[in-house]
Amino acid sequence: MQRIFLTTVLLAIGASIGCTCSEPAHPFADDRDELNALIVQSYFKEAAANAVLAEHTLYAHHFCPNSSALTELGQQHVEILSAHYAAQPGALNVRRGDTSEELYDARIQTVRDAMADAGVEVDGLEIGDGPVGGRGISSEQALLNYARSRRVKSYDTVEDTPDLQLIDVE
Repeated sequence: MQRIFLTTVLLAIGASIGCTCSEPAHPFADDRDELNALIVQSYFKEAAANAVLAEHTLYAHHFCPNSSALTELGQQHVEILSAHYAAQPGALNVRRGDTSEELYDARIQTVRDAMADAGVEVDGLEIGDGPVGGRGISSEQALLNYARSRRVKSYDTVEDTPDLQLIDVE
């Protein structure tokens, strides 16, 4: 009985001494945590940049209120877009919203200047108030596409669809 007790006490002391090691389990454990955090951040940053490129649109919140000056977010998005447009020209949307024509023109000029400063050939860049992310689709066309996907019969207009109705929303 004393042997079991003595063995148990010695094992407990040995285990407690072994657990007091101040060294990390792996010499690079701290570096791995930092590296993993950086990798995750880079994935999020890349996804956000891809979204900005896919949308290729600047909104009112990208500009200071009642001003043509870019906000911090606007500057970040223009930086992402300018890196893309420096390599290949295309279309960039600057949504007008309810701004005056004078302010809208000043905002477009601000974007042109920022793009030119970043090395973009602005002559090949189309800046306007186009639909977000491409041509877009009208709501009537969306309804027709939905009707066509649900039936074999072909429909040319919304009025041709027997159970599809347009409603006015107040």
